Amino acid sequence: MERCGIARLSSQSVNSNDFALVNATCHFFVVDVNVQAIVKQSYLSHCNIDNHVRYLFPLPDGASLCALEVAINGNRVEDLLGHQRNLNNSGSFGSIDVYLGVLPKGGSVDISLSFVWQVTTVIEADTLTVIVPSIVAPLYSGVTRSSVRAGANLTMSLQMTSEILSISSPTNPLQISLGSATDDRRSPADPRLARIKFAQPCLLDRDVVIEVRLRAGIGGSRCILERTLRGTIARDAYALTLEPDFSLAAVNQQRYIFLVDRSGSMSGTRIARVRSALQILLRSIPSQGSSFDLVSFGSDCDSPWFQPVEYSAETLQAASRLVEGMDADYGGTDMTGGLEYTCSRRATHCPTVVLLLTDGGANDVNGAVNAADRAVRSSGGLLRIFVLGIGAEVSRATCDGIARVGNGVASYVDSDGIDTELVTLLRSTRVYAIRNITIDWCYSEDSGTLSDYEPLSRSRAPEQRQSSSEHQSTGALDRY
Repeated sequence: MERCGIARLSSQSVNSNDFALVNATCHFFVVDVNVQAIVKQSYLSHCNIDNHVRYLFPLPDGASLCALEVAINGNRVEDLLGHQRNLNNSGSFGSIDVYLGVLPKGGSVDISLSFVWQVTTVIEADTLTVIVPSIVAPLYSGVTRSSVRAGANLTMSLQMTSEILSISSPTNPLQISLGSATDDRRSPADPRLARIKFAQPCLLDRDVVIEVRLRAGIGGSRCILERTLRGTIARDAYALTLEPDFSLAAVNQQRYIFLVDRSGSMSGTRIARVRSALQILLRSIPSQGSSFDLVSFGSDCDSPWFQPVEYSAETLQAASRLVEGMDADYGGTDMTGGLEYTCSRRATHCPTVVLLLTDGGANDVNGAVNAADRAVRSSGGLLRIFVLGIGAEVSRATCDGIARVGNGVASYVDSDGIDTELVTLLRSTRVYAIRNITIDWCYSEDSGTLSDYEPLSRSRAPEQRQSSSEHQSTGALDRY
């Protein structure tokens, strides 16, 4: 888990005992495939001296920061962005690292931040999978201060463009209210609205997975409009999602490199699932025009072969025996080194696909994501990286980040039934990556008008009223 919290200015790590998280509330607004998080955290210093401190918060992959406010002992900290050390929303892995000033002994820090992102990976056509990152209310092992409260209050409001059939979570018990996105029961029930609460307050040792099944599914291009009222002035914001339907040719020659996390954290059921997945993946490689390799990493990395081998019955049998003997016995988790070594073994005459099997734990997450980014950018379009996340406590932020910069897809396994995830993953590896996409908006510069287009059907989503200190928002959504 990436660390979030208060750290001394001279330290590279969060100290959860000296600067304890004592309270957290998190609310998530989900509108179609768009998610906004509003997070409030309170920390208390247990130090007997004053400290110069900073605040660290790794943003989820692909998220953009909207607002950040900090108060020390009730006094607002000014010019936060002027003290920002590392805010990288457009790069491979964004994070907040900001100097707060002097925290007096026994003092408190109150954090309020908001960020947005879009759900981009869809496994089932009728199900939206929303991930609540554990970093919003993290539970760290070894925290011993008795003042740390038992949990955090986490809630979620959903506004969909079609009827919500069901909501479930494979990771956490939930309290689910269908028909309304708020606690106000005076409004008539609407099947496109829902509200979720955690069954009990808790700190998170893993990402929370929430699956929302919709009657009309979530496939296809869409445009969502949010109308905001500031007095009598209406302002509109649009979220446009394009889902092109390309007929892509299958790759007829390709190298497959399986990069296997064999660090200590992969012990037990995780490495067992890796072995099962690898046996299926190895037997699913096309028999013609394929070469492959097995790379294991932990503190170090290696391959059983001097170079990747051609796919045949003999090499498949040898690889199968090697997989049967795999265990989580490689020590630490130098994912950066493993990625660099693996990508150096890619083919130069044909495409290469790297399939990383991991729980997402890494000594240096930023380094791993950046290593993947560099390798893919320098390959001239011949390298892609896909990720199979293993286990209930998998770091989806790490897996999604590597898959995104690797022009690949991340899938996840937390049960014995892994066939669906593997089929989806394999299907994605067998087509060429799309590059240099351009969009024709059917706009004529001479006439200043749109031409030759057909308007899509329009439907109104439920209206909800939300208020803040700055504006009133109708939350009205139009779908075109």
